[in-house]
Amino acid sequence: MRSTFTLLLLVFPLLGLLLLSSCGSDEGVSADAVNLNFETSTMTEAEGSGQSRPIRILADQVVSTTGRITVSLSGNAVYGVDYTTEPAASNGSFDILFPENSDRAIVRINVLQNNDEETNKRVILTLTSPQGGVKPGRQADFTFTIENYAAAQPVIFDKISDFIAEENNSFPQELKVYWGRGLFSPGELVIGLTTEMVEGVDFTISPALSPEGTITFTPTVGEIEVVMTVTFIDNDVFEGNKTMVFEVLDASGGLQRGTTDQRYTIEVWDDESPRQFAFRDTEVTMEESPSGSYFDVYIEAPDGRGAAGWVDLQITSPTMVYNQDYFTREELTDGVIRVDIQENFGSERIAVLEVRDNDTADGERSLTLELIGAGGGVEIASPSVLTITVIDDE
Repeated sequence: MRSTFTLLLLVFPLLGLLLLSSCGSDEGVSADAVNLNFETSTMTEAEGSGQSRPIRILADQVVSTTGRITVSLSGNAVYGVDYTTEPAASNGSFDILFPENSDRAIVRINVLQNNDEETNKRVILTLTSPQGGVKPGRQADFTFTIENYAAAQPVIFDKISDFIAEENNSFPQELKVYWGRGLFSPGELVIGLTTEMVEGVDFTISPALSPEGTITFTPTVGEIEVVMTVTFIDNDVFEGNKTMVFEVLDASGGLQRGTTDQRYTIEVWDDESPRQFAFRDTEVTMEESPSGSYFDVYIEAPDGRGAAGWVDLQITSPTMVYNQDYFTREELTDGVIRVDIQENFGSERIAVLEVRDNDTADGERSLTLELIGAGGGVEIASPSVLTITVIDDE
């Protein structure tokens, strides 16, 4: 009796170890099995696209022993209604064979269109039940989202801002609001406009605004965008720059408000706005030369568009004498040159200065050029003073 009891004490622990060993391994998987992973973890496709999307399963090494793995299907998408697969599935799964020396396989999800009023659907592919020389790796799950064709589509403006000159009245501007694909069901879209500009005076718009400053669109099945056309009117009066802000106020039916790009702002530049001109530089050095040294004097405006005007340039010097030490090609009257500025020019040469050699060792001398007056569509900005240092060659 004692020997039988001793034998049982020895056998039961051994059986336990064998059971644990069996539970901790994949039955039928070879010792050289390689890991299989989906190339990506997610993918999205629209219901009405008719697309057949490839999904790659990659081995982390070349397969040494032929293996097989099962791809199980789960999620709220219905096989044969929302999608099918290649290879075809049976009872919620299909098998993929990995021959020796292979390192990848491709399966396909074919997106179907059922036209049901429903939410987005998802199918989850999971690598399971390995056999032979393959086994699931770390990325053994893949989620494929089917965007419902009948779901309300988010709308966005095609851009969020623009800068347009009032003078562009001969070039109507198109403003577009669009969505991802053709509508499955009719929608309604309300766009609001906020501006200090007056319709019919500063601009026209098509479709016309309601008394409340809104435009209502009713896009039909299959449409992908709505378009507004704005034409700006040049009233030839300086009123300053103005702003127009278009905004998606409401979207219903087959449309819904988006999460981004729900506003479109246009800065309308008044082409009668004065341009602010300034010197390019504040200090310049010239050297005397027997043949004469020349310098082109330029002024610039950051925004060159605007009406014509004029500017007065004054030239002074404590030691240099006009028509003896320096000259200008432009007429200098009482030390001042008046220069006409053309319309819509952002850079203007207002003088050509010539410094001559007086053959006298009189050291460095200087000229001061200053913008002292302007009119019409021109204003003076900083820097308005330019100092020219003349180096004596003697």
